[in-house]
Amino acid sequence: MIKPNKFAAIRALRAERIGVLSTVSGAGDPWSSAVHFLVDQDFNFYFLTRKSTLKYKNAGSNGKAAFNVGFKENPLGNFQIVGRVKPLRGTSDWRMLMLTLFSQRQINNLHMDVGANDPFFGYKGHDFVMLVLKPKFIRWLKSAKGKPTFETVLP
Repeated sequence: MIKPNKFAAIRALRAERIGVLSTVSGAGDPWSSAVHFLVDQDFNFYFLTRKSTLKYKNAGSNGKAAFNVGFKENPLGNFQIVGRVKPLRGTSDWRMLMLTLFSQRQINNLHMDVGANDPFFGYKGHDFVMLVLKPKFIRWLKSAKGKPTFETVLP
């Protein structure tokens, strides 16, 4: 059973579509890029990328990652996430996983465009791979009684 504050965090994350993923190379060089993402009920974050990208190479060599979601003019609703990112293994059909995660968004009454207009279903080609970020730490900047406050969602 998901605790109420964690359910609220998942709901807020599922209302977002884009975040900034930062990875580190084997040599220690940082790299950031904007990515479309989906999140499951266990706070695992999923991204599609080409095998030729630095984020894919960094995930395979170092795995350290930070992820930022909710970067708007009003920073309330911002999530800061730290963990390890790696290529997803054992899922031959990432499109089925995407449909499952989209269904979870629908269950939460987050009416998202699913289909041809969604970036996850517009990817063409055989050189795409799914990355999964398993967080060790999640912090959420939100408003409590009109004042900014940080809430630690994980651990």
